[in-house]
Amino acid sequence: MSSSKHTSTVAVVAALIATLGGVVAAVVIAAVVITGSDEPDGGGAAVVASALQAASQAGPTPPGRVLPGAAGGQPTVMLADLEPIDGEKLISTAPVSMNGVTRHRPVSLVLGCHESSFDVTYLLDRQFERFDAMVGQGDTSTDEDPVVFEVVVDGETRYSSEVGLAAQEPVSVDLSTAGQRGSRMTIRVSGATDCDERQVAVWCDAMLSK
Repeated sequence: MSSSKHTSTVAVVAALIATLGGVVAAVVIAAVVITGSDEPDGGGAAVVASALQAASQAGPTPPGRVLPGAAGGQPTVMLADLEPIDGEKLISTAPVSMNGVTRHRPVSLVLGCHESSFDVTYLLDRQFERFDAMVGQGDTSTDEDPVVFEVVVDGETRYSSEVGLAAQEPVSVDLSTAGQRGSRMTIRVSGATDCDERQVAVWCDAMLSK
């Protein structure tokens, strides 16, 4: 088998293996082996071996957009594992201390002065039914004024509460709108505008569930 023909055949078979998989791919491989078995250099087997190596390196063809946890059937997904479609630069998912307890994988925001509010928006693709979290201020906050936490689903405010220092409050929000799971969710925080003080708004144990 010529070098160019071998290369093109490998590419075709690799693509079939990567996209079809399972029984169909097995049939394709068998056909290549049979048709190439009469070549003195074992062309068919060589093609299959090369194709399998190429397919393993390339990986399967990416499916449609699936949020983390959806493909594996996981019932819950941490908000910190989702990439916001807006406001990503505002948040941190590094561990933070809140009320003397280190919170891992939070979504926290440091409020700036003269800012009315900070919004972080996530695209849910109607895959989740509930959002649960615990909200409060990080222990590095220096302003005693409360922080306002809000959850907005498809433009409708579903949760709003003020939380002061050394306090925390559970959040449980129904993500359904008119009988349909929500498409977008925005977490919003607002606080004092004193530039000499610091406020850290923390969403800990923030989970989306199906």
